[in-house]
Amino acid sequence: NFTKNSNLRVFEINKFLTGHHLSKGATLSFQSFSPVVLKNIHRINMNYRHFGELMGLYNSSNIMTYSELILGLPGETYDSFAMALGKLLEAGQHNSIIVVKCHCLANAEMSQPDYMKKHGIETVQAPIDNAHFIPQQEEQIPEYSQIVVSTATMSRPMWVETEMLSLSVQCFHSFGLLRYFAVYQFYEYGIRYESFYQRLI
Repeated sequence: NFTKNSNLRVFEINKFLTGHHLSKGATLSFQSFSPVVLKNIHRINMNYRHFGELMGLYNSSNIMTYSELILGLPGETYDSFAMALGKLLEAGQHNSIIVVKCHCLANAEMSQPDYMKKHGIETVQAPIDNAHFIPQQEEQIPEYSQIVVSTATMSRPMWVETEMLSLSVQCFHSFGLLRYFAVYQFYEYGIRYESFYQRLI
């Protein structure tokens, strides 16, 4: 796995691995761009300007990258999440944005009753969402996880709306279906990426 605070040394390592067909892409991830969210989850992101410089470096070297955001973190809103998607695209992340649903894990701070009450966290039990696995056979025991679908700042309808926006960006931009249209609109008319996909929906 790649270090969260990526740097030139990590870039050189990835360049070497890519040259030998041993890399599926470098991780350049954020949980959120919201200062409120980052404070609530005790995280610090890499500097946004540094992120943009790294994206330029990886893109100019034709090295694949992907960035992750987490949907459902306490303090997040539809608007702050939409802005985060837009900022990733503005920085040059046109390869792959992966939106991961927030899971409440056993013994984690977010799963503690006081923390959940403070941030209005509500969860639903859902089959575990894992992109890197063999589909389960009938004899296997299914796994489930607790997914955050509502917080004090994001109602369940807002969560659904945010999920729709994130799916649209992942589908139409990351898969390339409307990527060039969105990039053209951004540079030619100043239409922000999040606005492009909001209008599409």
